[in-house]
Amino acid sequence: MQRIAIIGAGAVGCGLGFLLNRAGREVTLVGRAAQVEAIRTDRLRVEGYAGEQTVKIPAGRVDRMKTSWPLLGSTLQSLRRKRSTEIDYLNGEVVELGKKTGIPTPLNAKIVELVHQVERTGTFFKVDEVRRKFLYLEQVGT
Repeated sequence: MQRIAIIGAGAVGCGLGFLLNRAGREVTLVGRAAQVEAIRTDRLRVEGYAGEQTVKIPAGRVDRMKTSWPLLGSTLQSLRRKRSTEIDYLNGEVVELGKKTGIPTPLNAKIVELVHQVERTGTFFKVDEVRRKFLYLEQVGT
């Protein structure tokens, strides 16, 4: 069985971990102490369009790295270098797993769409533009 560790047990990491678990993968979430303790105590609880669901997923703690320089995400690094990103393997995989398990993933689909637009145009969105695009998703309920 394929074993996967997801570094970052926040909203996206937990959502991806949940979908991978539902698809039969062995997943371990790695995150900060409070998140890990909550997952260990209460299991991973996911609320969304399909209602509330919980799964038991192993979780481990990582201490925050301390550096004197900013730690930029790999997607942003690729965009700044005008290279293709790995967005299809990150949020795109969440979208595909959502389709396979019948769970809508409109936020992840929008992230994939926006990142591909930046890849094509080389123009980054302003914060307000991104907010409007995601607010629209909430308003239309998709």
